Amino acid sequence: MWINELHATNDGPDIGEGVELAGRAGTDLYAWRLVFYGGHDGEPYNPSDARVGERMTFDTRIPHETGSGDAALGAVWQPVRGLWNRCHGLALFDPDLALVQFLSYGGCTFNAVSGPVYDHAVSNGATGDPSDGPDAATPDSLLWSTPLLGLGGPGRPQEWSTLPPGYSLQLTGAGSVYEDFTWGGPHAATPGRLNDYQAPTGSANRTSGWRTGDTVPLLAEGLSPPPVVIDDAHRATLSLSPSLRGSPAKPGGGPEGELTVGSPYPSPARSLTRLDVAVAPEALRDVPVSVEVYDVLGRRVARVAVTHSPIQLEVAGLAPGLYVVRVTATRPDGRTETATRRLTVLR
Repeated sequence: MWINELHATNDGPDIGEGVELAGRAGTDLYAWRLVFYGGHDGEPYNPSDARVGERMTFDTRIPHETGSGDAALGAVWQPVRGLWNRCHGLALFDPDLALVQFLSYGGCTFNAVSGPVYDHAVSNGATGDPSDGPDAATPDSLLWSTPLLGLGGPGRPQEWSTLPPGYSLQLTGAGSVYEDFTWGGPHAATPGRLNDYQAPTGSANRTSGWRTGDTVPLLAEGLSPPPVVIDDAHRATLSLSPSLRGSPAKPGGGPEGELTVGSPYPSPARSLTRLDVAVAPEALRDVPVSVEVYDVLGRRVARVAVTHSPIQLEVAGLAPGLYVVRVTATRPDGRTETATRRLTVLR
């Protein structure tokens, strides 16, 4: 069983919000459950759909849609009114209350600081209290969500607030288990059936006709997404002032008392790198700091919301190559200070 499709936002009033589960045909979904998480505080939340509550459970079986034997697949769609947009997540638990998936959408990763995911992680030996700081638990800890990773190129599949209605984020590809597929989209929504670019290996999609080896587009034709926003939101409950105060930056920034930015470490990086950032103590409070990543052609490929130092940059979704990281602090009087650093990404 796995999370196969989701839709959380579109232009205007949100239409068709929900989550799809897929897996082997005939699987009884009784006692399987979804738990919804807010990435800005790492705690479970209740969607506005009164039928859902914190833990959504099911009372149906996966239908037989296509394929045979172990590759017989199907999907079940669950509408969820009030599914949060941007940096949030959801966790799938099996009937034995074992954590199957903890995914985050909105181009982010975050720590679960309470609830079933946190309890599961601790009971399985995870160490480090997230309240001790952003580095208390490593990205390999079960406390951390797994972001939706796409077909390649910069960034991750995301929806955005001006997305036309009728689209969703979906798994694509051929196979019979979650690891066989890749997140893509937004594509035309396919609630309650396998996605248009998804089928068992060697079989055709019953509706679209797509099969193994056929092309999978990065997103639906005609869609033009804004730059990818990677929310560094696992500590977003901290204000900028206490987060940066007392966090010395590595040498190499501006004059003393101004914006100071260290070099990324490690660099080259494969999945995660960090930047130490400090701003003048007398101007710390309410100073917005943004981090943007540009490729060698000058295209912005990521933007990070800064809430603490060191800043963590997830680069697993970026193509290998040289990038420029630009850090900008905006003073209350409108004056901006900018520092740039080079970053190399390897695979």
